[in-house]
Amino acid sequence: MKKIWMSLLAAGVALTLQADEIELKSDAWTLRKGWTAIEDGVQVNGNRYDQFLTLKTPTTYSSGTFTAEVKILEKNAPEGAWKICGLLLMRDKRNFIQLALVEPPNESGRKGFIEFGQMKEGKWGSDAGIVKGKVRESFQWQTGVEYKLRIKLTPEAVTGEVLDDQGKTVATLSMNFTSDDAIKSGSPAFRCAWVKADLTDAEVENAQ
Repeated sequence: MKKIWMSLLAAGVALTLQADEIELKSDAWTLRKGWTAIEDGVQVNGNRYDQFLTLKTPTTYSSGTFTAEVKILEKNAPEGAWKICGLLLMRDKRNFIQLALVEPPNESGRKGFIEFGQMKEGKWGSDAGIVKGKVRESFQWQTGVEYKLRIKLTPEAVTGEVLDDQGKTVATLSMNFTSDDAIKSGSPAFRCAWVKADLTDAEVENAQ
């Protein structure tokens, strides 16, 4: 299988061919304050709201499969704050598709869940250009457990899947596109809020 390393993109080498597999190593990401390189990925320190991790050289895809391993180590949310750790297909901070492990504020007494949705022009849960299938799954994810997040994008639809550390699928969520108003393309990214987490083994497969 052909592999194109993301470090080449970081060095300014343009990606012009369809890639069977691209491995997103730590040197592919822009490590701003709060992010550090670890083996096979990056770690977010978890003491802020909306910490975005983006590629040094973003590449926009309109189809492909995007995966990453996510292990939340600590929850550091102040009162009233949501915990979030998600994989994105991102155009910018106001426009993206997100598959995330989510937990409401502690004082709410509500349990965690997996959520799949569209942020369009800063509006979370936007239905612009989409028909939603199932977009939320009740699931109390655990700290110290590694989950695989996978987004599958086609010109017609986008699907989000989460697998547990035993390889069991715990959520399959989906949205169908109805017009170009939807976020139908983007670059891999991460978004975290009030969690310390390891984000590793990020890959892009069969993308164009």
